[in-house]
Amino acid sequence: MDSLKTLKVLGVTGSILIFLGVIPYFSDIFNSIGGILFFIAIYKTGKILKDKSIFHKFFTGFVIEISGIFFGVAIVLIFFPKFFEFKSYISAIIGFLIIYPFIIIGSNFYKKSFALIALHTNNKFFKLAGDFMLWGAVGIIFFGLGLILIYAGWFILIRAFLSLPNTTRKEESGRADANTAVNT
Repeated sequence: MDSLKTLKVLGVTGSILIFLGVIPYFSDIFNSIGGILFFIAIYKTGKILKDKSIFHKFFTGFVIEISGIFFGVAIVLIFFPKFFEFKSYISAIIGFLIIYPFIIIGSNFYKKSFALIALHTNNKFFKLAGDFMLWGAVGIIFFGLGLILIYAGWFILIRAFLSLPNTTRKEESGRADANTAVNT
């Protein structure tokens, strides 16, 4: 049976690996493993809290962002085949401007997913992390300064998962009923 303790381990580990994904030479492996663990944590969160929309919103945001990245790269490579040449900054800017709205829309879905978790768990850190990630996505256009907010959002997610209880109220009441039955 899924428990909050397992969820905490997956969520914290995944968030830490993604948080450490900026380390050169290890970023691909950290982000890949962290992303998988985080996806599992979000899925289990929805399952434990009995709200499928938590995972659906998160997954929708992910698909929108990935689709935007592929679409932007494809447009740039098709219409600006000299992208990899020295003076290709114009095509890079156009690619960014194509991808940028997808990142914002995807981040908005992440925010909605985290807000649902905050609502169900009464843990304000999830909502705060979602807010940081959305405003970070919006702020990327300002010379990448939004990346700092996104990075802070991942750090807040670590805190959010750590502050979850190890058991749900339902599990605690089941244990109390079992203890009462044993003691009588």
